[in-house]
Order: sequence, then structure tokens, then C-alpha cells
Amino acid sequence: MDKEKMIQSLGKIERHLRISIMVSIFLLVLFICVLIVPPTINTAGGIKEVIVEDSTTTVSSWTEWKEFEATAYTHKDAGCNRYTKTEHYLCPSSRIVAVDPNIIPLHSRVEIQGFGLFYAEDIGGAIKSNRIDIFCWDIQAALEFGRRKVNIRWESANSSQ
Repeated sequence: MDKEKMIQSLGKIERHLRISIMVSIFLLVLFICVLIVPPTINTAGGIKEVIVEDSTTTVSSWTEWKEFEATAYTHKDAGCNRYTKTEHYLCPSSRIVAVDPNIIPLHSRVEIQGFGLFYAEDIGGAIKSNRIDIFCWDIQAALEFGRRKVNIRWESANSSQ
């Protein structure tokens, strides 16, 4: 009898240990998602406004608003893959824009009026001067975005702009 009770007790301990490990893994994944994953785009992969509050940056450190021509691209476009010029892995929640690094330095935060905050982590062969290309996960949403004028401002990663 004692042996049977000990086996049952060990079984209960093993179950509790497994549950504790699963809960710990879940909490770790949740923590990583909340802290590391940037604000998400909508589930269809389109581009929508995301309100991002950042109390560490003052408005005076940003450039003035400037008009740019914007298009959208996906990781499935010709010549593209799942990694940006700065080695960021593209996923549905990526808030990345391709820029001309002679105009907007790579690693800069870029605010697109009406669409929210993005990060200048990519370049493109056709992206020169006052043009940007907004990463979009969904091909149909990228096509629907088309080509349009947008107002943007940016804050350089080194805050020298």
C-alpha cells in the first residue's frame, strides 16, 4: 500500500510540475510579445493607424512634417525576402519602412500621418529622395494601398536630425 500511495503522490507531483512549466512558458511568451513585438497592423495585413505614446521623446527632436510619395511592399515582392537591409526578420506585426538612407537615416523612427509610427530598417532600389515603401504582410492590402502622397516626419536613431 505504501508503495502505491507513493506512486500516486509522485504522479500528482509530476502533473503539478508539468502544469507549472507550461504556465511559466506561457507567461514568458506573453512577456516577450508585450515587450518586444512592435504595435501590430490589422489581421488582414493592411496598414492602419497605431497610436504609440513615447514619453521619452520630445516633439522638438523630430523633423518638420514633409510630403513623401508612399507605396507598400511585401516580403513576396521580387527581390525581397523575410529580412530587411538591417537584418530585421519581417513578420505580420512588423512596422517597417524602406527609405533612402541619404534622406532618412536607417534605424530612425518614422511617423506617417494617419498611419502611426514605423521604423526605417530597409532600403529599396526604387526608393530614392522623397519616397518611402511601407512593409505590408498581405499582398492584396499592399496593392490596395497603391501609390499616394503622405506626410511624414522622423527622428534619427542618433537624434541628430
